[in-house]
Amino acid sequence: DDDMARMYLSRFHFADAPTMDAKRMEHEEAEMLLESYLQEIGSTLSALEVLSFNIESTEKFVSFRLDSARNRLLRVDALATITAAIFSFGSFIGSIFGMNLDTNLFHESDGWLFNSVVVATLMLMLLSVLGLSCFFGSCGMRKFRGSGADIDIPSGV
Repeated sequence: DDDMARMYLSRFHFADAPTMDAKRMEHEEAEMLLESYLQEIGSTLSALEVLSFNIESTEKFVSFRLDSARNRLLRVDALATITAAIFSFGSFIGSIFGMNLDTNLFHESDGWLFNSVVVATLMLMLLSVLGLSCFFGSCGMRKFRGSGADIDIPSGV
């Protein structure tokens, strides 16, 4: 009790001899102040814990969004690489016909062989690109498609 009453240093310094009632009253007032401060500290700590949880939740949400964006970029990169390989096949066929080789294929009067090779190459390229777009677009990769919109933003953020 004396320790609690001694918390008012200025009153002890200026007062001559405090009475017992004053000591008890000061003791209760100091105790109420300390309990009030303790409650304020407790509520601040709980608010900090909630804020920390919200920060961790937001970090996880942002991480999921970044992972989703990275996966979409990887899918676009794979699509571009495979499309380039398909067009390089058509370029290879065109380069074979563009060489200055002496062959009987070019000396025919109606040129049906050249036309059939060009049409077959173009059709193969077109079917490959369509099959690839079907696979990456809506047919085979639907389960991997997603913008991350199904992830809820944590409340309080």
